[in-house]
Amino acid sequence: MPPSEPDVEDGYFSIRGEVIYQSQDEEKYVIVKIKQAPRKNDDKMKFFKLKLKGDLATKAIGFFWDFHVKLKADSLMIEEANNIGALPIKKRKFPPGSKPPGGFKGGGKRPFTPRPSGDGAPVGRPTIKSAAAAAPRVPKEPLPKPVKKPKPIEE
Repeated sequence: MPPSEPDVEDGYFSIRGEVIYQSQDEEKYVIVKIKQAPRKNDDKMKFFKLKLKGDLATKAIGFFWDFHVKLKADSLMIEEANNIGALPIKKRKFPPGSKPPGGFKGGGKRPFTPRPSGDGAPVGRPTIKSAAAAAPRVPKEPLPKPVKKPKPIEE
């Protein structure tokens, strides 16, 4: 005896994926990136994107969602959506031989230091004013444009 078929409507789909775009105009839709596991050991992970029509009424980009959608004409309409959770922030990879903007390891930015609570006076930081910072800045004159000299005519 064949297994009993689940009670599923025609045109119903359950979709899980990362929301990578959310429209802001009157035609509400989201773009969902779906990761397909490799079918063979030597295959790569595959990705594809689907456009789902409907409004999520919240910031959805960067979150993993579970959608219940219905195919109506040639559009996938969101009937129900559940936020499963935030995805980790992706580290950008740069081509070999190139450097990320701002330099190596951290971009030269100073580490975050929380503001002290209290009267607002800085704590533990001396105030030093240099002579260069105190002098008013004089704007430089623009550089003259280069002039192309004609080549001498040879006879």
